[in-house]
Amino acid sequence: MAVRDRRIKHKNGTVSVMRYIIWYLPGGKAVTRSLGPAALISKTRAKQILADIKADLRKKKYSTADPLLSEYVLEYIDYARYIQQKRSWDRDRIALEHITKELGDHRLSEITPDKLIKYQGKRLSQGKKPRTVNLELACLKRMYNIGALQDKFQGKNPVTQVKFLEQNYDSDRILSPEEEDRLLIASPSYLRNIILCALNTGMRRGEILNIKWDKVNLEQEYILLESTATKTKKARRVPINSILKEMLIELKDKKNQNLCL
Repeated sequence: MAVRDRRIKHKNGTVSVMRYIIWYLPGGKAVTRSLGPAALISKTRAKQILADIKADLRKKKYSTADPLLSEYVLEYIDYARYIQQKRSWDRDRIALEHITKELGDHRLSEITPDKLIKYQGKRLSQGKKPRTVNLELACLKRMYNIGALQDKFQGKNPVTQVKFLEQNYDSDRILSPEEEDRLLIASPSYLRNIILCALNTGMRRGEILNIKWDKVNLEQEYILLESTATKTKKARRVPINSILKEMLIELKDKKNQNLCL
């Protein structure tokens, strides 16, 4: 049994330290449980939690069935990343990280619709948009579905009994030419080609970053996206307009292997 800290570097460059505890079940299987940010969970508290688990093990009360939410989140992320090979596994991790901070010390069977409704309210009070909260609960719903298949808990998926928040889609709009110019001027040089490509094609970030020259047809003016490179798993041709074509010709003269890097 041990208390461990893990440094996690996020995409925005920030680093957070998460505190974990590790113990062993009868038979030697190691179990890792995240307690949350190290700044909020003292080592004294972590050691006390370990002591409680050790006492349960002695009494043979502890079981891998119906784990704590914080425990199963780690297992689910590994499953999504390595078994399902989900391209969005990191997004799931971030979404579930917020839920774990609020409900991580509850077992899967203890998460009730009422607790989730309160969670919705708290996230809204923190200034989060309904779409963000809905995405977090949708991820939790998927996790519970997998948990049911793995016999981690009994009963009904609690997320299915919660009404998702209404989302306002009226705010979607297209940038004006003046706004596009300001965006490009304010962007660092290494991002301008990527932004210019996105503005003129509507392609996703991952699609843009993986474009290769053999998929670009400047004569017929299209970019071929293969099924393995798209979110929908369907190949498609993306038209090249005059603005994008000028940028591509300039990049080709520089012999870039990746177009927008």
